[in-house]
Amino acid sequence: MWSTYDKVLDPWTENFIVADSGQEDKLSRNVIANKYDSMFTYTSEAPVKALACPEIEMFRDTIIDDFRHLSVRITSKRRAQRIDVFANPEYRFKDFSLNGVDTYKLNAGSYAFENRSNSRLISYYITDNEPLELMFTIPKAQNKTFNL
Repeated sequence: MWSTYDKVLDPWTENFIVADSGQEDKLSRNVIANKYDSMFTYTSEAPVKALACPEIEMFRDTIIDDFRHLSVRITSKRRAQRIDVFANPEYRFKDFSLNGVDTYKLNAGSYAFENRSNSRLISYYITDNEPLELMFTIPKAQNKTFNL
């Protein structure tokens, strides 16, 4: 999809985006933070390109008491600059670490990513094609679906 935050399409953008395409809501659920603090204003279909899918390896999927402990490695198979990870804002994460760094929690009894209002969890900027390693703990009955 082509998308813009422009309120008025300029001649360059009009080469890619058609005003009133009826598709403005398609990307709204997975929009990342932006300097405009807004949703996309226009969206149009873009050509589909074949891209190498990342390699996703699960190293741990263990249930202990009421929690599921997971470890996942995501390795890009192309020259990507960033990996964005999205999950339902209602998902709860007892613990969450990225490449060995724990995410912020208010205190030991709280959850990571508490009070999230959108679906974006993290944006990982790839350096030297280093993989993204996620370790997290969720309630055992919770879905564990993510979007990249």
